[in-house]
Amino acid sequence: GEGSAAAAASAPAAVPEEKTPQGSAAEPAVPTEGGGDDALPASAAPKRKEKIRYKYPLSALHVLKAHGKSSLESELIDGGFALNACRAAQGMPTSVSSADGGGPVGIAMLDMNLQRHRMGLGVQVIVKDPAEIENIKKREMDITKERVRKIIDAGARVVLTTKGVDDLCMKYFVEAGCVASRRVDREDLKRLAKATGGRVVTTMADMDGNETFDPECLGKCDAVTEERVGDGEMLYVR
Repeated sequence: GEGSAAAAASAPAAVPEEKTPQGSAAEPAVPTEGGGDDALPASAAPKRKEKIRYKYPLSALHVLKAHGKSSLESELIDGGFALNACRAAQGMPTSVSSADGGGPVGIAMLDMNLQRHRMGLGVQVIVKDPAEIENIKKREMDITKERVRKIIDAGARVVLTTKGVDDLCMKYFVEAGCVASRRVDREDLKRLAKATGGRVVTTMADMDGNETFDPECLGKCDAVTEERVGDGEMLYVR
């Protein structure tokens, strides 16, 4: 069918498995001692060639298929990674790189919702003044803004989450010039975390009950760009 496979590798390292002799090399003519039929070569030790076999972690390879092109147009992203995802909002930049200043691009990989904070089920708030309801709603919005601000202040310029990002959070990311993408496959996020040296964050809560974001959880890369492949867009991490 119509489709192209864009393979993205997280630069798997070749691991030597074993050294196996591959037979004797062709023995050249060597001088002999003495004469006649019983003469022996001066060096009777056979020479052997050794070949190193390599084992490649194929599970580290990520293969994507995109409709709209020929399979002959498939490409290997050497030293990079491709995600079947795009920007969550059109106001976000299509590319961020270390050349923009600020050092390597920090990638926050989240396995949680980035949506407006709401009180959990079973929580009851008793108010006597109707005006306090507006204060509660405002505080919920402030909690969401503080959560996004902590991620950005940690150095994240790209935010990838396996779950949702609502309009309120997207507004803050657009204002900060960050790239955010939602509904990213969890397995892809794990591969990307391994390739960039980061960690997938499932919660921002710390031991004290507060919310923080550890900069050590960020992955590092040189550039993240959104490019059109076939009929859709993909994020390239290089």
